[in-house]
Amino acid sequence: MRITDDILIKFLLNESSAEESTAVRQWMDEDSSNREHYAQIEHIWTSSKKLAKTSEVDEEKAWMKFQQRVSSGIKSNQSEAGPQEVQQTRGAVVRPLNPGFRWIRIAAVFVLIVGAVLINKYMLPGSYTEVTALQQVLIQTLPDGSEITLNKNSNLSYASNFKKDRSIRLEKGEAFFKVTPDKKHPFIIEAHGVSVEVVGTSFNVKHLNDTTEVIVETGIVKVSLEKEKVELKRGEKVLITAGTSKLLKQQNTDQLYNFYQSKILIAANTPLVKIAEALNKTYDTNVTFKNAAVGQLTLTTTFKDQSLDQIVDIICETLNLTAEHKPNQIILSDKP
Repeated sequence: MRITDDILIKFLLNESSAEESTAVRQWMDEDSSNREHYAQIEHIWTSSKKLAKTSEVDEEKAWMKFQQRVSSGIKSNQSEAGPQEVQQTRGAVVRPLNPGFRWIRIAAVFVLIVGAVLINKYMLPGSYTEVTALQQVLIQTLPDGSEITLNKNSNLSYASNFKKDRSIRLEKGEAFFKVTPDKKHPFIIEAHGVSVEVVGTSFNVKHLNDTTEVIVETGIVKVSLEKEKVELKRGEKVLITAGTSKLLKQQNTDQLYNFYQSKILIAANTPLVKIAEALNKTYDTNVTFKNAAVGQLTLTTTFKDQSLDQIVDIICETLNLTAEHKPNQIILSDKP
């Protein structure tokens, strides 16, 4: 089955058939660029819904006018671009909307947002390329040779002229960076007002809700928030929450942060509640505790390439616990 934008939007609105839904999921698993394309449509759709209620534009005329403008703009851009750039812009095909779908009512708002995305992506300098990981961890090499491991349900974007402007925006989620050294072009990550600057190093950045965490594995990282600045070295971290006015660095006491990308879970006198958090994110499960005291029990061990059931069995055997398995949930408690 050929996956068109019509099918993707039906899938987004839960209006696709079982066959179409299966085909879309397989299509997204086949290539990271497919996942990125779907994520862009999802982002544009979410943004357009917020504006739709106040829109009084003639949707049909706005959509047709937008198609003409984008088609003309892309052709003009292709005539000035090099071979590689032309190949990239050919992917920006604007397909007609199927008037049978209920989302035609917000088409006018939708196309204005799409227009801004296309102009930024294909026509303007200083634009950004979006990278999204959905249900699988995504590894991507950037134009400068740096490598990103993007955790599931994470989203970031990087400057399109990345070799000269090594700028990244972490919108949400978690990413591990191995940065190629380049003293002339610092590697800078922005996450909700927090700036992380490096030259060549490896580190982990997590931004969820209003909390940002930076953990350094090798090298030196400079973290800043407004006028506050702190320098982190190997084994150090900083945790920034809403309302934070000071940046206080701490020693990182475990290596749970890189479990999603290394497949190695190293616990060093680590509370079970933190181990459960890492397991839940990696295995899409819900490990919980019968009472809070069980979650505060500590464990020192290393898990490598083991299944969730194997890990839970070892935890229970080591700490004299029992595990109750329910659909998508595991409850740990003291043995009776």
